[in-house]
Order: sequence, then C-alpha cells, then structure tokens
Amino acid sequence: MSGSRWRGSPTGRSPASSASPRAPYNAILRQDPQESDARVFRGWVYLERGEVDRAIQDFREVLRQDPRDFETLRAIGIAQALSGRKADLQQTIQELKRVNPGRARLLQQLLKASRPSR
Repeated sequence: MSGSRWRGSPTGRSPASSASPRAPYNAILRQDPQESDARVFRGWVYLERGEVDRAIQDFREVLRQDPRDFETLRAIGIAQALSGRKADLQQTIQELKRVNPGRARLLQQLLKASRPSR
C-alpha cells in the first residue's frame, strides 16, 4: 500500500493555498491512484465540507487495498455517526471490533456521537 501509516483529519484548509482544498490530493491521485494517504485526506476534506457520500467512497477505496485498516474504518464510522447513519454505523462498529477489539473506548465514542444531543 502506498503512503505512510499515519492518518488523521487535516484541519482548516489544505497545505497548498489553492482554490479547492481537494486540489493537492487530486494531483497526487492523478499520478498514483493507489496513494492511500492522499485518498484518506481527500476523504476528510469531503467530510469537512459535508460531502459524506464522497468521503465514504474515498475511505472505502482505501479499504479495498487494506480491508483491516483500522483508521480508515474509524473514519467511515465518524462519517456515518455525523450523518446519522445509525444502521451503517452499527455494521462499521462490528467491523472495527473484528479488526481491533481492544479499541472499545473509541467504539463507545462513535456510538455516543451517533445519538442526538439533549
């Protein structure tokens, strides 16, 4: 799999001051469509802009390369939680448990995030 193993959400704008925060990631992906970190970061950009379906699509493409990538599964869970997709989130939580059962705290946070605040 291309790219490093560190994953996280970029905050604010992309590192390049371009018109589109996706532009630097799109450029990388044109050169190497298998570059997983660029795809994950672009997914976070989509998610931050409210484009949940496109974010999940990018995250799922990374999972095709590495189905046990916990961080990408977690990103999908976050997208599902933020968009209220509870049934999908439950399925993702089950996948996360299979991949890394020791991360129960994170799973509980995903469940809590999926519930409406009072």
